Amino acid sequence: MSTWVNAKPLHDLWASLDNLSTAGFVWNDSQASTVNGVPLRVQLFRSRNSAIEAARLLSGRIDLFQHIVTSPGLIRLSGYAGNAHWLAEIEPVSSGAVGRVSSLVISDATASGSHSPHPAPSPLSWLPAGARRLLHHVADPAGASGPNQSIYAIDMRPAALAAHIASALRKQAWLCETGCSSTEGHQRWRRHGNELFLFIQARAAGAVVYIHID
Repeated sequence: MSTWVNAKPLHDLWASLDNLSTAGFVWNDSQASTVNGVPLRVQLFRSRNSAIEAARLLSGRIDLFQHIVTSPGLIRLSGYAGNAHWLAEIEPVSSGAVGRVSSLVISDATASGSHSPHPAPSPLSWLPAGARRLLHHVADPAGASGPNQSIYAIDMRPAALAAHIASALRKQAWLCETGCSSTEGHQRWRRHGNELFLFIQARAAGAVVYIHID
């Protein structure tokens, strides 16, 4: 089947999947991440329909899915729309079927434009210059609420990185609750009701820091 190029914004395509709720689909909250700067969105579902029927209903969305692959216990649909690659995975269960739908942006124009439903966050100002974000995850794709998690790679040894972060956070009125003297391990900070959890670990060339902000 030839590729179907859909000009609709990505968020409109996601919203249109809600129409399948009337066909026995129940959608969980979606999860948004950026992996190496590429926006990824995943949404789990369950269906009272069999896996084959659920796949048939999803494949009816030829604007999203143009290909199908089956293997024992799993059906995959894939396609291209809204400047993103779409993938649906469907598994049979005793009550019907479960699965997930994901979209991975493959166009720089979409990633940097208003069509992206989950734009990349601004860099954390208290990290040293040159910090490279390896992963970013938010519970709310719109970024309006909820915790977010990031992993950064930095070309500094853990002790120097910990000292830099501690100095920068204190200048921004963060108060360290635990792990203040840790140069490699866990730290917990608090400011204005927000919590910041850090985990610093050495790597071959520098360090990585896991960041959770709630």
